[in-house]
Amino acid sequence: MVTTEEIQKAFKTAPQNLKDYIESDDMERAFYAIRSAYKLHLDHAGNLALAIDAVILGLKSFDQLPQLLQEALSGLDDDTRGKVLKDINDKIFIPLREMSRKHAEEVRKATTLPPPTIRTREVVLANAPEAPVARSIPAAPQAPVVPAAPTTQLVASAATPTPPVMSVIAEKMSTTSAPPRVEQPVAPQAVPNTPAKYHGSDPYKEPIE
Repeated sequence: MVTTEEIQKAFKTAPQNLKDYIESDDMERAFYAIRSAYKLHLDHAGNLALAIDAVILGLKSFDQLPQLLQEALSGLDDDTRGKVLKDINDKIFIPLREMSRKHAEEVRKATTLPPPTIRTREVVLANAPEAPVARSIPAAPQAPVVPAAPTTQLVASAATPTPPVMSVIAEKMSTTSAPPRVEQPVAPQAVPNTPAKYHGSDPYKEPIE
C-alpha cells in the first residue's frame, strides 16, 4: 500500500493534465458516488483514494488495482470489492483514458510540422502581387504658336519707312511760313554753228561697190 507522502511527491512531478483530472469536479463526484453506493467508512474511503491516485500517477499499474483494493477495503467480501472495482473503472478510469487520448492528439497536432510545400513556377506567378499601375502624368500645356509675319510686309516696311508725324508737320510749317522764292532769269547761251561731229558709221550711207 502506498503512503500519502509518496502520492504527494508523485503529484508534484505529474503531467498537468493528470493533476487537473485528479482535482477536477468530475473526479470528486465519481469518487463520492462510489463511496455513497457502498457506504464506505472514512478509513476505507481514504485507502481507496490512495489506491486510485497511485494508479493514476503511475506509481502502480492498473493490473495491480485489484490487489490494492483488497488491501484498502479489508473486511469487505470479494463480491463487493469486485463491484467497487467495476465502478472505479467505469466512472474514473474510462473517462481518464478518453481524456488522455484527446490530450495526446492535441499534443501531436501541435508538435507535428506540416509537410513542405513545393511551389512551382506557376504557383509563384499566380500568388505574386500585381505590379502597381503607373500613373500617367498629364503633359504640360503647349504655348500657343504665334504665326510668323509675312516676309514681304517686313521688306516693304523696311524699304519705305513711315515718316514720323512731327517731321511732316514741321515740313508743312516751314513751307507755309517761308516767303516764296523768286527765280532769276537764266541768260540764253550762244549755240555754236559748227555742226557736231558724228563718230561712227552712218547707218543710212549705202556702201560703195
